[in-house]
Amino acid sequence: MAVLRGSGGAALGNSRGLFVQAVIAARGDDILLARQLLERSGLERTGVPAALMLSAIIDIRAKNYAIAAQTLERLYQLQPDNGRVVDLLASALSSGGRDRELIHRFARRAASDMGTPYLRTLVGRSFEALDDRVSAALYLDIAALEKGALVVLPSFTPPEAPMAGGAGAGLEARATVRHALATGQVAVALDRARGYVQRNPGSGDAYGILGDAEFAVGDKEAAREAYLHSAAVRHPWPLTLRLVRSQPHQMAARELLERFVRDHPTNGEAAAMLADTYASEARWKEAALLLDHAMRLGQARVPRVVAARSVAATKLEDHEAALGYALDAHALQPLNPFAIGALVAALPESDAATRRELEIKLRSLSKR
Repeated sequence: MAVLRGSGGAALGNSRGLFVQAVIAARGDDILLARQLLERSGLERTGVPAALMLSAIIDIRAKNYAIAAQTLERLYQLQPDNGRVVDLLASALSSGGRDRELIHRFARRAASDMGTPYLRTLVGRSFEALDDRVSAALYLDIAALEKGALVVLPSFTPPEAPMAGGAGAGLEARATVRHALATGQVAVALDRARGYVQRNPGSGDAYGILGDAEFAVGDKEAAREAYLHSAAVRHPWPLTLRLVRSQPHQMAARELLERFVRDHPTNGEAAAMLADTYASEARWKEAALLLDHAMRLGQARVPRVVAARSVAATKLEDHEAALGYALDAHALQPLNPFAIGALVAALPESDAATRRELEIKLRSLSKR
């Protein structure tokens, strides 16, 4: 501002000066002023890329996600290789609840070496919102890897291709094993995974790959042992998720989840999953508290989680809250079976006609 005020403040009123002031206002979270200054600059109307990006950021801050996505789409057509534009467009789609569109457009990019950890996280969360936890775990897993050190998932590397040595071998092994599993070649996947462990006995990733292969062939005990070896080296949430699924009984799975949630209190998905476990044991107060915590951590965009909160409210005889949560879940994803089921349960008896319509919709979805 001091520079702009120099020479009698002549720069304050020209287009570039107004744009700089708009940036400063946006950084100060004065969204209304930032919008006014940007419009006065005229740069957005002339299609200046920096002005288009600032306009989109202002709209995202103002929660005008659809308008932001339109602006970013325009900018994306001008600069398709601009990673910042891609991340912002994905953010607008995610915040606007357009999860299917986000996955359709950016899942492949997120899984490639062009994907940023932020984009991978957004794609993973969109899969969560669609209740595809397996795909979500894959993307959230690779989001934790260093940029530039991954292969495309799902892999197009044929399982018979030789695995290279060096730092990228673990990622190539993961790709070939997953390809073999996806194409039904479980024996090939298991052979590859065991071979990689033999060559890299101290690698946590190697044991994680082996655990996936053992689990796919139905040997939960061997999978659990492999996952435990992997967890001794590194213990991210996707690995814990696989460990939970490999436990011999629910109590062991619950105890594992409880430890993880205690050690990682900011992981919303883990809190939501532990809440599911408590709900299955009719521990509704604990389930409700955990679901509230999970929703504060971003799970409020996941229809299944919001629907579960509605069910918990019903069990706790808080019928007004149950209906509110059910309506929220249904608004997030009207064709989500969990959301529809929660709304059917939460509707008052006087709304029998709406309940019947929803039940018909639910039966129709179950036949797909």
